[in-house]
Amino acid sequence: MSVYTSELNQEMCFCSYFISVELLVLASMTSYVVSYESIPGRMSPLVTTTLALINTLIKASDMVPDSKTLTAFEVWIISGLVQVQFRVLPAL
Repeated sequence: MSVYTSELNQEMCFCSYFISVELLVLASMTSYVVSYESIPGRMSPLVTTTLALINTLIKASDMVPDSKTLTAFEVWIISGLVQVQFRVLPAL
């Protein structure tokens, strides 16, 4: 009977991904500070944050073991993407 052991450092993953995703989501709130009439000013932090979160999702997906379903790690990053996209909707 073989037991799979993960070689991921849990503290490194927590600091590198979980906290950074939440900080990116909080940074996307800066779009509320910019006046509503300045559409490019409101959209640029949101687009930048979206691209950073997608890049983080791709990198994190390469780190976790293969699975047929989404892991909690990936769900956390996708939920951050959804939160940022909800901030894009009023600007459209």
